[in-house]
Amino acid sequence: MKTKLSFLLVLICTTSILGAADQALLSIGSLVHLRLTALDNVVRGVWRIESTAIDSTYENSQTIIEATGSGAEQVVDRLCQGEPEYRLLTTNATITGYLYLYDVRSNVLWFAAVQWNGAEDEAGLEPDYSMTLMYQPLFSGVQSAHVNAFDSTGNIGQIHSLEVTESTQLLWPPFMCGSTNTELVVYYTNGSVTNYKVSDPVPKSLEVQGVQRKTVSFEGANHYRFNVQSHTNIGGTYTKRPTFMVSVTNGQYYVGFDVCGIVYINGQGVLIRPTRIYFLPPGVEPGSPGGFDFPMDQNGPTYLLVSTTYRIYFEWDPSFNPPQSVYAGPTEEEPTGVGSSGIPIAEININIPPLPLAQQ
Repeated sequence: MKTKLSFLLVLICTTSILGAADQALLSIGSLVHLRLTALDNVVRGVWRIESTAIDSTYENSQTIIEATGSGAEQVVDRLCQGEPEYRLLTTNATITGYLYLYDVRSNVLWFAAVQWNGAEDEAGLEPDYSMTLMYQPLFSGVQSAHVNAFDSTGNIGQIHSLEVTESTQLLWPPFMCGSTNTELVVYYTNGSVTNYKVSDPVPKSLEVQGVQRKTVSFEGANHYRFNVQSHTNIGGTYTKRPTFMVSVTNGQYYVGFDVCGIVYINGQGVLIRPTRIYFLPPGVEPGSPGGFDFPMDQNGPTYLLVSTTYRIYFEWDPSFNPPQSVYAGPTEEEPTGVGSSGIPIAEININIPPLPLAQQ
């Protein structure tokens, strides 16, 4: 018989545990954004009817309907125009209908399955397909990813691994959207690592997004250059006092300065953070008018709004990488070395006193 397809687009999130970058950030922080993105990304749909009682010898049998379009609603409308046709060998059989909505990479974004019996089918009763929002492919160039779930003490209580598709996108579980005690950690194929607070998904520890210009590097002298193109964190752990140059070519972005130095106390390494951060516009030397500075957060990254280019240096506790003495021994002996803490110089883009992200 012929059957028509009717849909009840009820959006149900899956409950099992496990793109553009901006869309992905919005999507992990909001189920509404995730849903809208999933609706928008549908380009193809398949409607399939299955039953052990379908007569395979029926020459007019058509149990698979396909349609393409732009967005879930349009694809569903076009599927509804189709009319699967089949013949049942018995009215006692169970019939199952499946609906799949795909994105351009053939990821299943929405799914529905419904069952009815042969008697209902003969009577022309049409079941409703209630669509379920599946795990959604987000980001790109992902090697692996997991979610840290923090307990009431602030420690990681559970680590949930996420699946990664063949097209290097992570599959995000809808039920985690906006969760207040979780952190998404993404390892990219380019070697960088980004942490996202799921309830406020601005990158909190993106590994240096620096771009080495030409083949010249100052890293041997502990000076690092970064080209910022999104909200991000820069920094790392250093054994010598670093200086930065950070450039933003378009727009303005929050940059978290996540800088730590290693101090050895009784043979044990201890991490400390600088107490202040200093900004020098191009052409302005340390101590000259035109620069400005901010206190640094001692419990995590210091977030500042960056919009142009600055050299940046930091004020440290004297115990970190202190100056060395100048050799003053006999002239016949080789000097053991000359050292100086110097004045760190680094660059960042900030033209207004920014507020911490939590206050935005």
